[in-house]
Amino acid sequence: MSFLKFATFRVTKNPFTVQLVIEKERGTQDEVKELMDGINSLFQCRSPFTLLIDARVMSSVDFSSAYDIAAFMKKNRENFKNFTLASAILIKSPLTRELIKTVFLIQPPASPNLVTTDEVEASKFLKRYL
Repeated sequence: MSFLKFATFRVTKNPFTVQLVIEKERGTQDEVKELMDGINSLFQCRSPFTLLIDARVMSSVDFSSAYDIAAFMKKNRENFKNFTLASAILIKSPLTRELIKTVFLIQPPASPNLVTTDEVEASKFLKRYL
């Protein structure tokens, strides 16, 4: 679909699945905004999809970016509810896990979500929603 400065979207049409692969340890605020713009463009397709976010290379996100992500989730809650069948986030770092927990405390996911270190577990989880 599109290539971002620090992440890549891989889209499959049938069934509509999206894999978002983070390519860098840390993204800038502008890169995180570009990533959110990419997710927003998926909503414009007006078709439900599953979302796998592979963030295993990420080591941290700055507080302002975490806040921006939470605000994006809140603003787009209906889009997430209507178009994201389920999402799974693959992580490696305990720090990243805590950051995700913090974001989800501020803005809980609108659809079923799994945060895991196991790619097989993430795939099985998402397949249940296709």
